[in-house]
Amino acid sequence: MSVPVFLTSGAAEFRYVVLTEQNGKDISADTAKVALIPVGQRPNTDTDWLAPDSDAPQTVKSRRVLGLFIDNIATWPAGEYYLWGRISDNPEVVPRRAPTIVVVA
Repeated sequence: MSVPVFLTSGAAEFRYVVLTEQNGKDISADTAKVALIPVGQRPNTDTDWLAPDSDAPQTVKSRRVLGLFIDNIATWPAGEYYLWGRISDNPEVVPRRAPTIVVVA
């Protein structure tokens, strides 16, 4: 069980989701996307997905660590969210959810 991350009063930070291709395929050059979605929902449409703000190169080419810069002022209304990530390629990596709830207040 993870502890929620609280962002309040103009606070902002990066949150990360790790994606791994289960068969060891190199996904280092594939298109990566992230989504910040309210708890209890899943990303449904292409408009839910954004380019990551951070995509750190990995030694293991079948793994990606994607980051999204989250602040509570302009983009994200108050609420509880999960960060999701996916790789858009053939075969596409199934969307994965990061375990930590992000609370924007």
